[in-house]
Amino acid sequence: MKGRIFPLEKTLQEVSEIPKDGADVITIVGEGEPTLYLRLGELILGIQQRVDLPVVVITNGGLLYESQVKEALLLADIVLPSLDAWDKKSFQRINRLHPSPKFERVVEGLKTFTREFK
Repeated sequence: MKGRIFPLEKTLQEVSEIPKDGADVITIVGEGEPTLYLRLGELILGIQQRVDLPVVVITNGGLLYESQVKEALLLADIVLPSLDAWDKKSFQRINRLHPSPKFERVVEGLKTFTREFK
């Protein structure tokens, strides 16, 4: 069911109904991690087409090494990734992620993304 929890069309309809003076930005945070949403790039573009506000994505940055995630986030106006650990052990303890995201890979993904994001 990953990526299908919130129907894209319904979400974009709700965004279209935001009053013109009702917000400064549109923030995508998800219930958990927004980069798990398979249609994130479409969501960002759809919001930008409907509302003249910056699109912000708040992420734990754990998947920035994946090209599909990086490409989607490059569409956003503002991205706020976090890295709340200082080494592999603290990374696993704090985030309790699935064992597959390796700390070094996550750090390298964050570095690469920050070089590319304008």
